Amino acid sequence: MFKRNVSQNFKGLRLWLGLVIMATLFGCTGRGLLNGKLFKERAAETPPPSEQRIEKSFFVDPSGKPKTFLCAWAPEMGRGWIGKYITLMVNEAAHCNIEFEITENYLVGKIIHPSFPEDRNRWKEALKIPISKHYYYEKNKDSYGRETNEWIENTSRSHWSARPMMTINLAGTEILDFLWGGPHRITSAEEIEWDRTNNFLGFSINTVSSNWWGEMQAKIRVNFLKFDHDPSFKRIPYHQENSKYLNILHVMGKRIEGVEPDLYVAHWDVRKTQKLYLNGVPKEHEKTILGVIDEWNETFERVGAVPKGFKVFEGVVANFNHPFDLRYPSLTWISDKAISMYSPLGIGMAHADVRNGKIIWGGVVLYGGMLEKYINAYAPVSSSSSVEAENLTKAFPLALGTPPIPNRLPDMPGVGNVDLSVKGTIVNDLSRSHLDYINDEIVRLARKTPKNPEEQESLKAEIDGLKAHLAKVEGNKSRLGVIANDLISHSQSEVEENQQYFSRQSLLNEFGYTKQNQSQPVDRFFRSADRKEVNAILSENNKARRAELLSHFSPTASAYFVEEGRTVENMMGAWNESEAHSVRTYPEMLDSIVKDLALHEIGHFLGMGHQFKENIVPKEGTVPSRFIGPLRERATKKAGFTNMTSVMGYRNGRTEMVLPAEDLHPMPHDELVLRYLYKGEYPVYDKQKDDFRFVNLPTSGKIKAITEVRNQDGSLIGKFPVSYFPSCNDYEASLGADPYCNRWDRGSSAEDIAASYFEGISDNLVANLYSLVGGGGNEWRAESRLWWVALSSFSRVRLFYDEMRRRLRSTDYLKPLWNQLRMDQDSLFEFSQACQKDDPTDEKQVKSEILRKIFKDKDMIDLCRANNLALNEYKFFVNLPEGDYTKMDHENRYISGGYLMGDASRNWGHIFGSWYQLSNLPLKISSLYTLTTANPYLIFWGGFAWNPFYDYEENKFLYRTLYPREYTKLVADAVKYNLRFASTGRDDITVMGRSVLAAGWMVPWQRYYSNDSAKLPPAYNETLNQQNEFQLSIVAVIISATQPDANSDTEADHYKKFTATIYDFFTGKSATARDVYVLPQGKIFVRANGMFLYPITKMKFWSGTNSYIIAYKVDYDFEVGDRLLEDSVKFSLREVHDSITGACVDGFGGSGLAGFFDNGNPEFKGFYIPPGIAEETSKEKLGLFYDSIDTEFGKFETKVSGKIPENFSARTMKAMCDESIRGTGQILSSAAIVNGYWLRITSEFLVK
Repeated sequence: MFKRNVSQNFKGLRLWLGLVIMATLFGCTGRGLLNGKLFKERAAETPPPSEQRIEKSFFVDPSGKPKTFLCAWAPEMGRGWIGKYITLMVNEAAHCNIEFEITENYLVGKIIHPSFPEDRNRWKEALKIPISKHYYYEKNKDSYGRETNEWIENTSRSHWSARPMMTINLAGTEILDFLWGGPHRITSAEEIEWDRTNNFLGFSINTVSSNWWGEMQAKIRVNFLKFDHDPSFKRIPYHQENSKYLNILHVMGKRIEGVEPDLYVAHWDVRKTQKLYLNGVPKEHEKTILGVIDEWNETFERVGAVPKGFKVFEGVVANFNHPFDLRYPSLTWISDKAISMYSPLGIGMAHADVRNGKIIWGGVVLYGGMLEKYINAYAPVSSSSSVEAENLTKAFPLALGTPPIPNRLPDMPGVGNVDLSVKGTIVNDLSRSHLDYINDEIVRLARKTPKNPEEQESLKAEIDGLKAHLAKVEGNKSRLGVIANDLISHSQSEVEENQQYFSRQSLLNEFGYTKQNQSQPVDRFFRSADRKEVNAILSENNKARRAELLSHFSPTASAYFVEEGRTVENMMGAWNESEAHSVRTYPEMLDSIVKDLALHEIGHFLGMGHQFKENIVPKEGTVPSRFIGPLRERATKKAGFTNMTSVMGYRNGRTEMVLPAEDLHPMPHDELVLRYLYKGEYPVYDKQKDDFRFVNLPTSGKIKAITEVRNQDGSLIGKFPVSYFPSCNDYEASLGADPYCNRWDRGSSAEDIAASYFEGISDNLVANLYSLVGGGGNEWRAESRLWWVALSSFSRVRLFYDEMRRRLRSTDYLKPLWNQLRMDQDSLFEFSQACQKDDPTDEKQVKSEILRKIFKDKDMIDLCRANNLALNEYKFFVNLPEGDYTKMDHENRYISGGYLMGDASRNWGHIFGSWYQLSNLPLKISSLYTLTTANPYLIFWGGFAWNPFYDYEENKFLYRTLYPREYTKLVADAVKYNLRFASTGRDDITVMGRSVLAAGWMVPWQRYYSNDSAKLPPAYNETLNQQNEFQLSIVAVIISATQPDANSDTEADHYKKFTATIYDFFTGKSATARDVYVLPQGKIFVRANGMFLYPITKMKFWSGTNSYIIAYKVDYDFEVGDRLLEDSVKFSLREVHDSITGACVDGFGGSGLAGFFDNGNPEFKGFYIPPGIAEETSKEKLGLFYDSIDTEFGKFETKVSGKIPENFSARTMKAMCDESIRGTGQILSSAAIVNGYWLRITSEFLVK
């Protein structure tokens, strides 16, 4: 019993001990021996970490329906010589809304089509991201089906579409048309961020363009942010006719059943406060920008879009690793100077749900690096131009190399290769002989019936004279044949040489357009495709086709608006010339510019477009008078032209500098645009109350020109006109739709606006034309920029003339007056001066009743004065002193040899030297072209094209029609002041400016493109035409030696006096020379009234002592009573001709030819003409003749030695006369040119 009990107890003890041991080994606390001490459990195994492994639920919901994402990408950095021109942080995806479709090989992003939201087959693909695998991310199982601790990407079970995970290859992303300069290749993806809380993916891709030799590379930040469509968000409807009143930046749209348009505007949801994050804003500017945000908040309150005290936006200072992030609406300041140098001053962006216009993200970028540097460079402004230029050079060492300034002159329509002559060949057919002409004249006179005995005697004498002349000619018929044959020979030679010349040259070459005319790389890549498209559009003649092409091209079709023209370079001239420098400090001016810029760009951020009539004061009765008075007070030069109705324009730099920051805030037009965007209402003007009324938009979204306003009971309150401030948008400004719609102008009147354009050139004139410090480089690019500035500015000013003429012919009350004016020569001549009177409606000041009636319209006075100002400014530029070519210091040249590596680049700008005076030819020729053309033109995206709004059949006006004196004088000055003569003492050489060539092409031709001639009296047209009409021919000058008086002591066969007759074989007419002098080597100096003569041969004896020369002749007539005579080219050239020939004939204090080679001068023994000189076959007798000339000229030079003033380059009278003859040739060539002719000798006067 005991034994059994002991045995049982022992067995129980063993069981107890076993349980204790097991508890120890497998304790539930996890601290058992087996768990913790004896064995180590196998750790869980996972695949290598990957940032590109993602759940498919990130892109689709549990049901498999795709989520909706905003998609956006923006360059974070540009690399390479081309890549540095990329504007950074700009959203390149225009309101991209996508859904992702997961296929076996790609994650495909398709752009939501708002018209077909459920039909994905109609959606375009935006991008593709390769999928490398689909899988379950789960634990592996052993051979018994038990889970192990190994995590795997299981691709072996289920169809790929059922697997919940995938690995994507972001480096293989294909984005269609995501950046200019492509196609692009993505080389890598980095900095990947998956934010599953916000359903956000952000990553950076590095790209390289397949073009540009690796010099176009970029790092681009790509964002996808999931959002839910909000059906409760209020859509604001829009109609495209509303663009007449305001400019909405982002218009969404769909088509009902794919046909009828349904448009609505993009705007923020103001039911909740949005945070606006400030990135990188310098501490000194944070307060200004936060204050701007508050001012916009107050404006929302003021218009009633939000309750009082509610903030639509809250400014928060935060600095992100990636400023471009769709999760955070932001304002980013870029202080990097290199980036800012090639960027606009700012951009404003927004990104919306395309189905209702709800803005989900927006951004502003301010490129402030160069802004700070520029303002600081001019902080203490010196009165010394050289100091200012030095400061500028330090601030902008690469200023003239900044795109998008074109590197070559755009092609000018109508200015192409020139033929031998505008009117055909220079030489006319000589088939009608001189003898036939005389016979015809005798017959004509014989048939004439005399009215009285005196007339009969006169007629008989004239006939007898012609018969005697005919007999003389018949007697010398064979001799005259020699002269005629010689003349024909020279004519043929002229034609052949001209053909050879023009096979090598074109008029464009002579204008100086082709210097360094090779297209530079920057010019080729910088939106070259868009530029070609624009040029194709604007050169299209068919209006319907032009409109169709324009409909496919949108310079503002983007989710942001890059201020491409609003760069530091384009603003610095006006900033520097601003009156503010004398009264304001650097911090004050910088604060004004920063605030103005922030107000403007946040306006874009809110959905507001540009407003380029912000400086135009509205007319009485269009808006409440409380606005008009203050605007008028500010719209004066004294007030600095600080008038503005919106912060969404481009103010002139002078104005920006002078405006105090406290005067800058959202303006009345901005408030009206906010009302439209955020309340769906528009203003009408209640004249009785002199105030706005606000009306809800109809469902169509169309603003009515006249709106019926009713009480709640339906009773009519009244009919009121729509009441916005003057407005225009980017299309209208860029395409020249309205002369009052401009960027960077100031003032409100046509005269002030035109003046602001010329100030814009004058502000930079010294800096443009002269390199005052160290010498400038890249002269060809500097010249190109000057062409661009001149043509773009003058094309805008020209529109004021076309607008004035358009109003005259089309406005109801002006059209009848125009029909009277165009037929009244006296009124046409008086027009330009009448509007300059203090009161053009006063009969004491203006004679023409027609003009007094026209000028009752104050706008017509303003337009007329603006055009007077423009013509005066063109005259200034045309008359600029010499400067047809850029002057170089060739000693100051350098070019680095060897290899330049790293961030070093070779400076090619000084390889040939450094320029110190730039050609002013761009200013001269642009002025002439604008003056003479009948086709309004524009410079758009670097292209030259006709203005589509003004260049059509009913227009095509010429300045000369209403400004005859000014036009005529300007053309005359263009010729006169672009000719240099050594014989005047003011110049070293005789040379012709290329502006004369330009006048020769433009003046004769452009009037043929105008419709004015058909609308004016023939006599008026003829008066205008004849101001530059010359008759050109090649003539024989017959020289006769006068037999000395028998009582004189002149030796035999010596002759002291010569006479000359000019024979024109084409007309058969002759004229007697006023002076003829024999010069050494058989040259001739000859003058005649009413013509210019230039000998092209030496003397040739043909009969006894009679000789001849062949000469060019240009003759002209002065009509009796010609009102334009003293302003004409004829008058100017005659004055110059008399002056330079007088230097030879009259000399200085009697030192000229007339004082010595006179029949009564005993010192002059005469020139020896050996008998038989005309018949000799050798040249022995001709040599004796030349020797006698040299002998007499030796005595002459000795006598007058020392009388030539020191400022003349010619030091002998022979040299002086040679220069006088050469000058005559230049005058004759110029006269021929402005009449459309080209002479062989013309090239001799040009700088090649």
